Amino acid sequence: MRAALFAVSLLTASAADLLLVVEKNNDSVGFYNLANGAPVASVKVGHIPHEFVFSADGKSLYVTNYGTARWTDDAPGGNTISIIDLATKQVTGEINLGQYHRPHGIELGRSGKLYVTCDLPSAVLIIDPLQRKIERAIPYAAKVLPHMLALTRDEKKFYTANAGNAAITVHDLKTGHAKHLEVGGVPMGLALTGDEKTIYVATRTADTVVEIDTQKWAIRRTFKIEGQPVRLQLLPGEKQILASLIVDGAMAVIDLKTGKEIKRIKVGLNAEGMHIDPRTNEGFISAQGEKRVVRFSLKTFEKNGAVATQERPDPILIYRRPN
Repeated sequence: MRAALFAVSLLTASAADLLLVVEKNNDSVGFYNLANGAPVASVKVGHIPHEFVFSADGKSLYVTNYGTARWTDDAPGGNTISIIDLATKQVTGEINLGQYHRPHGIELGRSGKLYVTCDLPSAVLIIDPLQRKIERAIPYAAKVLPHMLALTRDEKKFYTANAGNAAITVHDLKTGHAKHLEVGGVPMGLALTGDEKTIYVATRTADTVVEIDTQKWAIRRTFKIEGQPVRLQLLPGEKQILASLIVDGAMAVIDLKTGKEIKRIKVGLNAEGMHIDPRTNEGFISAQGEKRVVRFSLKTFEKNGAVATQERPDPILIYRRPN
């Protein structure tokens, strides 16, 4: 069964399609053939990179260079974002963040601007990537540590999961007003629904996934998910959500109607980054401690292969070259 599913992925993925992986302890972004997992290129960036996004034109990657191993570290870390040209697979420049250190979460708005969380000092930066400059810095209280970020489509609001204060924040960019909501534990992963009426947050040390009504700004439900959930991924149709469990080395599938965990698959040590590909009906999850990205079926959630990577693979993207 697993061999058959893997064969399907080989047939539906073009030879030109690439799996992109941030490899934190190798200070690199790895390029792998999506169809067969063969290495294509390894691009060195800054020290201990963490998250990445495509540019607005799809020709580049922006990679946050965190510069230290954990959010609990006292080290100042890095203060740059590397720019990778996807055609040449080379670093073509960087965005210097000056006083803002340990950039982590990064999202691209429809405007083409970047929204980036930083630890030291705690802030969210709005960046013009073409000019390579910070347009606006939104300060947080010291040691709040905004970790991951979710942005509304109209770029009027963003949400942050704050690893330092057990809360999430919604910030209105027009009024400048911010509201906070305590969710417990160490909030990390976020997933905003398509209608933007609900946001889910993974709370690492509380072992929960919290469902929040964004209009009432209140907790609607809390799901107990053992294993320290750190990242979330809504599936097409938004009837299920995936949670990567960093301590359990697994992925949990949660039914959003019942709030119950319906399946758990072991993927390997320190499971974290996830990505889904509706075109091939596959998902991908990183097993950082085993230097691999596991691929699985979105229909059965059975594993159907793995891609060997460099050390500490984490976030994952798929790049398809323009025709």
